[in-house]
Amino acid sequence: MKRAIALLLMLILMVPFAACGGKGEDVTGKYICVGESYFDEALEEPYEESWLELKKGGKGTYYSGFEFDLKWKLDGESFSGTVSFLGMEQAMEGTLKNGVIDVKYGDMNIRFVREGAEAPANGGADTGAANGAGTAESGTTGANDAAVVADSIGEAFRGANPFVGVPDEVLTGDWYGWIRESECWGGHAEDFKAMRGTVGYNSDTGRKYIDLYKDGVTAYPEFSMWLEESEGDVTVLPDIGDRDAWVLDTFLVEEEESLFTTTIRSDGSLYFSYECIDEGGTSGCLVEIFLRKAGAAWDEWNDTLPPDYPKPVG
Repeated sequence: MKRAIALLLMLILMVPFAACGGKGEDVTGKYICVGESYFDEALEEPYEESWLELKKGGKGTYYSGFEFDLKWKLDGESFSGTVSFLGMEQAMEGTLKNGVIDVKYGDMNIRFVREGAEAPANGGADTGAANGAGTAESGTTGANDAAVVADSIGEAFRGANPFVGVPDEVLTGDWYGWIRESECWGGHAEDFKAMRGTVGYNSDTGRKYIDLYKDGVTAYPEFSMWLEESEGDVTVLPDIGDRDAWVLDTFLVEEEESLFTTTIRSDGSLYFSYECIDEGGTSGCLVEIFLRKAGAAWDEWNDTLPPDYPKPVG
């Protein structure tokens, strides 16, 4: 009888622990700022390095030019924090979901992505990564690092990074940037050059096209294809037919259209990458192209700059 009572008491004591379940997800770690804006405008690339570090016990650090003490807590997906510096405190409220922190801090909206995780493709923290958007890393960002995607093509060119002589068609016109060939094999040589080109309309067919030339090469485009796009979309889609599109010296086939879905970032820049293999299958490389509209200002702090980009004076 005593043994039965002891066993019953043991089972009763175990119930609360079983009801609690296992530990929740460990969300501690470093989160890199990938987008920020004021007054509920569309997110843009951060002006300078910024990050959050969540530590155990609800402590942490917020860095944005200076380090600030942070106290934080998480209730489900609801994230709240208090940033303090020299006796002053300011609230930071938002969500933490799938490695993405979206918060309102004063007049700012800020998005942080857990270091090493992929940035969401649009405003939803639970979406997949944008094509061409890489992982969140500390320090300045290159063209293929985590980036904020525009909600529409028109938005990408409105105010975020204005260029000279705004045209009626936001994509048509001259473009400037760079092409990089890396991760080469089979004798293909690495290369990094400035790139210039045009998005335009064919007068006979009315179809939109893009032709891009490496710096110093004007006889033929190194990249050429027909394009499809609409004002409401956030991508530039290739329209590949029979030997009418190519990258470097390799013709593309229709089945490769999906490899060239190019996301337009909120600052109006274009970036895509392609695993290029020559037609004989004997050599190849990773091709990356990053472009801004001709006349647009470059983000000299965050952008990977073209090799012929004018160096600042002084």
